[in-house]
Amino acid sequence: MPVTVGIDLVHVPRMERLLRSQRTRERVFTPAEQLLCAEQAQRFAGRWAAKEAVMKALGQGIGELAPTEIEVLAGPSGAPALCLHGAAATTAADQGWETWQVSISHDGEYATAIAIGTASG
Repeated sequence: MPVTVGIDLVHVPRMERLLRSQRTRERVFTPAEQLLCAEQAQRFAGRWAAKEAVMKALGQGIGELAPTEIEVLAGPSGAPALCLHGAAATTAADQGWETWQVSISHDGEYATAIAIGTASG
């Protein structure tokens, strides 16, 4: 089964500085993500790391995909759940990636995430 993998690490204090701008929040995070993060920089940093990990797995970068096209929500168990929209969804489909797993971890001033896309066959 073919797979693609991306990983990212975010410094939480840097995210805190970026979050001072409401414009940045709206450009990077969907309303649902903002609600899930509950004003906690560590949660925003984890979701940003997940978005970057997905972009890396897709071989794309900021500017090629809008951050809000990669939405990191919570599944029924509370684990991260990925929803791709727009160009991100099209890119993933064009590359054959059918399912995604995302894991986020936090420790002190850092948040990290890994994204794994799989294709059948």
